[in-house]
Amino acid sequence: MRPARQSAGTLAALAGAAALALMGGWLATVSLQQDFAAYHAAGRARARGLDPYVNHVASGGPWDGVAVYRHSRFLYPPLVADLFRPLAALPFPWAKAVFTAASLLGLVAALALVRADAVTALPAGALLLIAAAWPPVFAALERGQIDLLLFPLLAAAWRWRGRPLLAGAALAVCTLGKPLVLGLLPLLIVARRARWAAAMATALVTLGLVSLAVCGLASNREYLTQVLPRAARWGEGGPASWLLDEQALASVSDQLEAGTARLDGAVFAQEVGDFRRNASLPRALAGDGPPALGLTWGLALLGGTALAWAAHRRRDSAGWYWGGLLLGVTVAPVSWAMSLVWALPLFLAGRDTFTREQRPRLFALAATFVAGMLGPWVPGAWPAAGVAGVAATALWPDPGRR
Repeated sequence: MRPARQSAGTLAALAGAAALALMGGWLATVSLQQDFAAYHAAGRARARGLDPYVNHVASGGPWDGVAVYRHSRFLYPPLVADLFRPLAALPFPWAKAVFTAASLLGLVAALALVRADAVTALPAGALLLIAAAWPPVFAALERGQIDLLLFPLLAAAWRWRGRPLLAGAALAVCTLGKPLVLGLLPLLIVARRARWAAAMATALVTLGLVSLAVCGLASNREYLTQVLPRAARWGEGGPASWLLDEQALASVSDQLEAGTARLDGAVFAQEVGDFRRNASLPRALAGDGPPALGLTWGLALLGGTALAWAAHRRRDSAGWYWGGLLLGVTVAPVSWAMSLVWALPLFLAGRDTFTREQRPRLFALAATFVAGMLGPWVPGAWPAAGVAGVAATALWPDPGRR
């Protein structure tokens, strides 16, 4: 039976890897991958001494193919724009192909790290198949989001929890791409991992000083006082008064109307699939208006209390760690389905998952999976997947009791 199981596992691994490769290759060829386009444009803007937070389409400067507001769609610290300068030096089609390949490798590396640290009955091939079928993975690749690149760093940070300097540095780097990672700091303290928390805080201060030295005070102040507040309220958009006028968009109006984008001589579809992408519960509850700050903090306190209880009682369980990340995705005023790729570690079923004691967690996991699979089409399904995922992680057993 063992050779048969090994053969089945090998076939599953090959099928999962092939599905991911085909998906990534196709999207890199036909889709603009508009979030990566924003990174690429910001990197070119920094290389030319321009403001990465301004839309330069009217002046013929770097443009991401879809931005129509006076501000750009780049919502990250200025240091991130500098980190993208090497890719921005490449022609856009080549740069996005490299980024997509790196994202796929990051996904595989993250899954390998998570599986190596878990007591699981799930074969590696089955996990690859689940990843290929998990809609947030498609969403992350189609948008060219940074989540898949951060995934292995997040997995490595937990793997390195016995080496707090490395683990803290890994989490600090992740905050450059996703500030919601900061939400892990109080959980680290509650979990009695003070050295890890201190290392993360020290690395954050170090990154701040590096950003000041490389990017200057003005760019960092602009990010903190203008970009972050605007993004928290409006995301990539804003009120109609912030839109560029027809004259400013005259050179690209045909592309915008056709739903295409031409960058560096290549034409791509602005998006592949008209899917729902909001994963923020406050934004889903707010409807058409911006989410209330009080609601965000209230939900964060509610979920954080449950995870803090789990972290204090089961400090060696990975549940509260991944739950803290999912809580950040779910309660942030602006978050997207792409970040729900970080829910994949939840599906590493332990050998005793199906015991009576684990039924509540199993139910929460099933709800997470079903809501995630329905997310692209059903209103509110993405936030529901996040809520169920947080519940599942709060119920995670102690590794010693598996």
